Amino acid sequence: YLKRVVITEKATEKAIITRNLVPLNCARVLREHSSEFIMEFYREWEEWKKRKNKFEYDDMLQYIYLNRRPYTSDIKVAFVDEAQDLSPLQVALLSFWLKNTEIVYIAYDPMQTIYFFNGAAPELVENLKRDRTVILKKSFRVPSYPWECAKQIAHKCGCFTVDEVEPAEHEGEVAFINKEKVFSLIKDVDKRTFVLFRTNKEIFQFLKECFSQFLFVRGLGRVRTIFDDESFIWKY
Repeated sequence: YLKRVVITEKATEKAIITRNLVPLNCARVLREHSSEFIMEFYREWEEWKKRKNKFEYDDMLQYIYLNRRPYTSDIKVAFVDEAQDLSPLQVALLSFWLKNTEIVYIAYDPMQTIYFFNGAAPELVENLKRDRTVILKKSFRVPSYPWECAKQIAHKCGCFTVDEVEPAEHEGEVAFINKEKVFSLIKDVDKRTFVLFRTNKEIFQFLKECFSQFLFVRGLGRVRTIFDDESFIWKY
């Protein structure tokens, strides 16, 4: 996490010693162990990788960026999608690689930032120098009634740019339903159903029940997959 956020080894070690940077997914570890213990673990892990000639994903990005390794060829036009979930290291590397690229399109939605464990923040993209900003004002996915409900949630989060976006051209519906009704909707192959849960715990429990009924759902991102489910592992 620290490598993704502060990038250099010196800055990473300083963050560990001062405990000034507490990632959400490491907060428990930092509470339970001293800075000295974490530093020793970090250094031993880095040394072990060097001895074994092994690289993790962020090691490769860090090496490329710090050693100023150019891309294999000139980039004429670049498209960067889902940029709201880029880590500071990824943003730094892309900025270096694309510094001479004349045309760069960056697509992002600040309301969809979910990779906080990656050090992602919408401000990383919003603070990049750009010639102009274009707000896409038409949704082809979300019908009008669900869109109005989504706008209310966005307003509570302090985002009002959604007011400039038009929904898809059919009404759709929003319903507060019980769990049994959700299963019947998912089984209906003629319907596209989006389900909003109040907590992650409810999502996990729902998925567990789906898998036990051999209902294979999609669209949950990296929350959980069927291969994480105990009943699936036990049966297969």
